[in-house]
Amino acid sequence: RAYGLANIEYDVPNKVDTKFNIASITKTFTAVAALQLYEQGKIDLHLPIGHYLPDYPNPLVRDSVTMHQLLSHTSGSNNFYVGNFLDTDKLQYQSVADFVPLFAEDTLLCKPGAQYNYSASGFVIAGLVIEAVSGQNYYDYLRKHIFLPTKMGNTTELPIDSIVTNKASGYTSFFGESEVLRRNESYLSKASPGGFHYSTVEDLFLFSKALRNYQLLQKETVELMCTPKVKGYNTHLGYGIAVDLRRNQKIQGQGVK
Repeated sequence: RAYGLANIEYDVPNKVDTKFNIASITKTFTAVAALQLYEQGKIDLHLPIGHYLPDYPNPLVRDSVTMHQLLSHTSGSNNFYVGNFLDTDKLQYQSVADFVPLFAEDTLLCKPGAQYNYSASGFVIAGLVIEAVSGQNYYDYLRKHIFLPTKMGNTTELPIDSIVTNKASGYTSFFGESEVLRRNESYLSKASPGGFHYSTVEDLFLFSKALRNYQLLQKETVELMCTPKVKGYNTHLGYGIAVDLRRNQKIQGQGVK
């Protein structure tokens, strides 16, 4: 069943196949893509990313940060989505590389590997590594190796000015600061490896099922992905996925932090 409204202004109800912006769930896709390449021997999780990105503009990141740190939010990279990004022209972001100037020259929040700092920037760098070692555009890689094999036909990146049937509108109260809901287009851009793909409930179920049934990654790699690496703000983190024990059960998923 579906509940609520996909669009408040025009009183359009949600349907079970309404397309939603899934925000940071995209990070889980990015982690799976990186781990597929790890299985193929194309990525070493503990080598500095300069091994794959020799021209990356920040020498400290290039020579010190690893994929293990990027995927577990321990690289020291910041979260560009809450920085100057909010004041930029979102239509300029068409490729993964377009996001890099937002953070490449920023000072790291900590020494690489020292502590947890939630980082969309780190996942963008991971996306660059995926492109470098696979020889494919990040978006095309996800389509070919994750979305098509799992029949996730309604999951894709969308330019923010796209006219798409059955897409939910987004709204925000700015964490309760505003009494009136406002549309959130000013916050959105085309997806990066750190967030903002569109998907549906069914597609996300298919993704979860394929991951749990070892159709996207081998059992050992899924276990590696879901093994806690660090304590986050509210949960423990594996690679691109939160892992917690609550109410006598293991809960795995993706939250904002």
